[in-house]
Amino acid sequence: MYDVNLVLRLAEAYLLQGWISPSRLNKVACLIDSYLIEIALDFRLKPSTFAALLSVLPDSARKTSDRQYQAIDLYIEVHTQLKEEEKVKLYSALNQTKLSAEASQAQTYKVYITQQSKHSSSIIKLFNGKLKKNGREEAEQVLSFTIKQEHSRETGNLETHLQQMQLRVAELEKIVQ
Repeated sequence: MYDVNLVLRLAEAYLLQGWISPSRLNKVACLIDSYLIEIALDFRLKPSTFAALLSVLPDSARKTSDRQYQAIDLYIEVHTQLKEEEKVKLYSALNQTKLSAEASQAQTYKVYITQQSKHSSSIIKLFNGKLKKNGREEAEQVLSFTIKQEHSRETGNLETHLQQMQLRVAELEKIVQ
């Protein structure tokens, strides 16, 4: 059992001290992020408490949002009963511009997978009635064809997105050099 409320109070008290150097604030952010990853596995942890800890520090405290993303991802994997609104609230605590290319790509992929599974569920529900009316074999053929068409279209979209990301990385590398 973790005392998240104590950590929240400590972080808030630390911030009330006044001016804190960016390097110290970054160290506190690293500690908080490590703690977030640790507590994300606690199935008793409420989403509101987890969200409060996610946003206890200002955005300027972190150089990257990757560890926050990792913590949110773990939390959502463990807390399978979360509603879509709760997931969105957690992800909204992230500064998307501070995600690395790898974390951003992973997030894009997870969104794609989620949308794909929702789409497949809708198709299955749609054809569930046809299974009873037109016979199982015919409905399975239609369902198989529809899923293949959707998969083909989404693969093309992912390839385009990947090419755009590779171009962006190349542009950023030129700027850095």
